[in-house]
Amino acid sequence: MIRIFLLLLFLTGLPIAGFSCDFCNNLNGVNPHYTGKNLIALNWLVQHSELDAVAGSPSTGFSKIAHGGHGTTATGYQESRQTLDLTILWHLSPSWMVQANLPWQANRLDSDGITTSRWVGDMGIMTKYVISNPASGGWYRYLIVGGGLELPTGNNHLKDGSGQRLPMDLQIGSGSTDLLASLLWIDQWDTWTVASDWYLKYSTKNRDDYQVGSSLTTAASVAHDLWRNNSLSLAAVGMTGLRFEKAGADADSGSRVKGTGSSTLFLQATMKIYYQSLRWYATALVPTWTSRPSGSPAEHTRLATGISWEWE
Repeated sequence: MIRIFLLLLFLTGLPIAGFSCDFCNNLNGVNPHYTGKNLIALNWLVQHSELDAVAGSPSTGFSKIAHGGHGTTATGYQESRQTLDLTILWHLSPSWMVQANLPWQANRLDSDGITTSRWVGDMGIMTKYVISNPASGGWYRYLIVGGGLELPTGNNHLKDGSGQRLPMDLQIGSGSTDLLASLLWIDQWDTWTVASDWYLKYSTKNRDDYQVGSSLTTAASVAHDLWRNNSLSLAAVGMTGLRFEKAGADADSGSRVKGTGSSTLFLQATMKIYYQSLRWYATALVPTWTSRPSGSPAEHTRLATGISWEWE
């Protein structure tokens, strides 16, 4: 039988600015999955937000960005972000593994003109330790502890067509080396899996004395095999749960940046298809409660999908 271990994780940004949301903060915990095998995955995340013209009241658009506040405008405001991420998970031993991810990000802002930015984002590298406690009767318990760095591989000095530097909420990189920490607990019994995780990113100042707000993300989920055919190595798994994100305010030269910092509680729904060594998933994150600066776009549904390959 194919074991399905749900693995919710990351989201953070203590002192990092309102630049584009990093992929770990958005994806990990969305698709918690662990089988003790090596893995290579390609994931795609889509976010969108908008404010109505003049009034500045949030529109109920397709989805919303999790960073930065924006004032009212006479022409309205629309913002979209897409992230394509390559992730590799490699086991050094049954207990130790290394995870690396490299995102490609594309941002688009439409407010009295269109501004876009595209670049490779900040690369994350983590080392993780697996503590397993198999019990009798098909019951398994896992604790996975991780730590690492997010490296400033993304560009934080992108400019527009006139040569002006883009604001931080449109920059792809943070320009800082940040600290990452994660904790994941998994309980699996028969066709059911329960998981809980914490993900922390502590952001540091970059060379411009700008610090993007650090963040903490916690998640809890339950998954169940909806259908399974062991002879075909084919299964469909459904997952639901809650996810809470807390992003701290950015700081520029030690002063708080207006319109940054937020808290959001999401309801998560995920469908997964497993076929032999292939894994596919689709996830929707629906905000149920938010606390954001005045004038910020409302948080709306985020969508993510991805495919992965596992091997011994």
